[in-house]
Amino acid sequence: MVNKSSAVSKSKVKTALKNFHDDAARLFIQLDSIKHAVIARGEQDLSRQDSSNGRDDLGRRKNKLLKELRSIKKITDKLKSCLDGLERGLYVNVYQAAGNSIRKTGSVDCNYETVKFDPNKVFELPKAVNAVIKIIRSTYEKAFIVIDAIRNPFEARFFKDRYSAFYLVSVNAPNSDREKYLGNVRKFTGEQIKEMDKIESGSGDKNEFVGQNVKKCIEISDIHLFNPRNEIGNNNILKSQLAWYLSLMMHPGLVSPSSMERIMQIAYTAKTNSGCISRQVGAVVTDKNKSVKAVGWNDVPHGQVPCALRSTEKAINGFDKIEYSEFERNNKEFRDVVKVIDDKYKNKKELMKGRNPSYCFKDIKNVLDGKGNQVHTRSLHAEENAFLQISKYGGAGVEGGFLYTTASPCELCAKKAYQLGVSKIVFIDPYPGITTDHILANGDNSPELVQFRGAVGKGYFQLYEQTLPYKDELLHFNDNVLGEMANDKKIENAKKIIERL
Repeated sequence: MVNKSSAVSKSKVKTALKNFHDDAARLFIQLDSIKHAVIARGEQDLSRQDSSNGRDDLGRRKNKLLKELRSIKKITDKLKSCLDGLERGLYVNVYQAAGNSIRKTGSVDCNYETVKFDPNKVFELPKAVNAVIKIIRSTYEKAFIVIDAIRNPFEARFFKDRYSAFYLVSVNAPNSDREKYLGNVRKFTGEQIKEMDKIESGSGDKNEFVGQNVKKCIEISDIHLFNPRNEIGNNNILKSQLAWYLSLMMHPGLVSPSSMERIMQIAYTAKTNSGCISRQVGAVVTDKNKSVKAVGWNDVPHGQVPCALRSTEKAINGFDKIEYSEFERNNKEFRDVVKVIDDKYKNKKELMKGRNPSYCFKDIKNVLDGKGNQVHTRSLHAEENAFLQISKYGGAGVEGGFLYTTASPCELCAKKAYQLGVSKIVFIDPYPGITTDHILANGDNSPELVQFRGAVGKGYFQLYEQTLPYKDELLHFNDNVLGEMANDKKIENAKKIIERL
């Protein structure tokens, strides 16, 4: 069944994309003019920086750059306004489609969905942004640059790989607050919100390089901010977090991490132990005082070989009883599918470049059964593994304690947390399912589900590890007065000793 309003929007998106092509072309021409006007004389300006004329010229360059950037913003604001005038929220659909088109073809094409994918165009957008960054950095000696609304994980990786001081920041809000904000302030309908979420969740385009995937971007973020939108115009919580992390960017190690950050960092590190080829998840269980009682990650039971170390070739020819189950060694239908996958790998041996030709047992079994059953997974879930560590090694009870996990728990793990009496579940990225609406939405002792806020992963170390001990920094400002006093005391004591002699 096709929703009528969606069909109308799609035709409008296609029409708007044709016009957007001309506007986009003007933007790129303007960026190119900035680049030539500002950078062409870079070497000449560097040689004249100390002179009065050089400083004046640099000031003119800054003013020109600001003027050009503001004019670009005016163009985009006008474009958004025009699109919204045609249909409320249309600019979102057009910008999403334009981004997908540029990643797929290198330009804005209203027929991009039927055009062949060009892998060399995937990074066209971040390359354009990177050119602007270079322009700004050539003009301003020091500048903080914010790139708004990165929704493709490969574009995020582009900047992560190029700038050591790049932090991917996710701004999260409770679903109920977000939906109220989009409905009341942005005037989006419920259907528009659902469609937008579908596209941004990674379901909008089958080609993961082309489409958007906000969920994956959240998963790889360095800093997670919490932005409740329950009070329109009240941004104090968000502002305080921005002040915290901006201070740490300017001065790493200025303050210590929160307990939420400290424990989630353990879970984040633990996930790298996982041999699962689908995703890596880490979990930590603490008591009510936030003392760590168990650490877990998603992996096969102890004694079995993880999927990352198994291969289609060995599954067909090896018959190793430790690596492969009796079902895998003897079920003809299963082995036929593995053989098909193995042939695909062999046909692309050069492209594989030594990669291990692994396979996912659950995916193959579900294809054979015609179902999407999670029961067939070989791995224990990270939360499940952490819970079992407590019982296996006789740990203390965790009633009233906390569960920290890099992905929100599935229905099965949520039930286990409920039964153990966990009071709060802290997670980074949401996991699809009905955990929130079903498992945790009934009873009189359900755990509270809280989205993580703070720094994690590489960002955690970059922000909280001191460049040099803070005490050594302070010596520069207090002129090492204690050292001088101690030295004077030594001299005074030496004189007294000499006098006694």
